[in-house]
Amino acid sequence: MAEAPVWHHAPAFNQDRPHYALALAIKPTAVAVARELVKAALQEWEATLFCDDAVLVTSELVTNAVRVEPEKLVFMIDYVVADGLLNLSVWDDGPGVPEPREPDFVNESGRGLWIIENLSRTWGWEPTPGLGGKITWAQLGCGEETATD
Repeated sequence: MAEAPVWHHAPAFNQDRPHYALALAIKPTAVAVARELVKAALQEWEATLFCDDAVLVTSELVTNAVRVEPEKLVFMIDYVVADGLLNLSVWDDGPGVPEPREPDFVNESGRGLWIIENLSRTWGWEPTPGLGGKITWAQLGCGEETATD
């Protein structure tokens, strides 16, 4: 019998912190729109130290969500100023779950979750009962060690 997956719980989304949430169209431009939102938000919050990693993690989170062809897709970003934490998450109602695998550095795809894992303090996914689908998230820390350090 296979063991049940271990889910990390997504950081609590708090509307009192600086945040944005955006419903994205299910098309390839969703990735670019989410990246631009991240850049603008980090500029506004004067948290540009996160920018390169946050943009790359956002690209991978949204790309993975678009690939499962959901009907609905929402990207969220919030910043815990006091703790220097940036939370990025994507909810989609598509099938399937993120399954980490050994990265293939030759093929064009297959490295997304490896990138997320290596650039984030922590990351995970969990089902969203009542809404269907799942939320996949990553947390980046300013000056913190990443999950692999």
